[in-house]
Amino acid sequence: MERHPHGGGSVRGWCSGCSSDWGRKWMDISPTMQLSEADFLDSLLVLGFSKEVNDMLLQLYQQQGPQVCSVLSQMRPTLPEYHSLEWRLDVHVSRRALRQQLCPVMTLCLALTEGGTGEQSTRRLLQARPSTLLHLLRELESALDAMKSTHTRRILRNVK
Repeated sequence: MERHPHGGGSVRGWCSGCSSDWGRKWMDISPTMQLSEADFLDSLLVLGFSKEVNDMLLQLYQQQGPQVCSVLSQMRPTLPEYHSLEWRLDVHVSRRALRQQLCPVMTLCLALTEGGTGEQSTRRLLQARPSTLLHLLRELESALDAMKSTHTRRILRNVK
């Protein structure tokens, strides 16, 4: 049986029926949010754990939070950052080979810097038809509208 890292019962027992993987994941994520004690307890209330489980999780959070945060900051991948965007609209005028009279294509040149250093720069060329860009725009707008729903706001309020 897997034991709780700080003594006590089994990992499954301290988590009140949830999987030990979920408990580990929660303890990995919460220090990166740098929650206060009250915010941490509020986020646990939504999950419906007993008071003793909440107190045990708070104790783990306070003891292991800084260590988990430092390890995660060392393991964090370096993501490319936006540097500049250039665009061009190309239009093929009608020819015999084309059935349509106009065939527009949007060309985007996205410049990215690696890992925030600003030294290494990569360029990505993207091409799309205006209809594809309009579809992408509609999908992004619907995602933003979904973020405004009451259900999503309730979840975000408990996460923050």
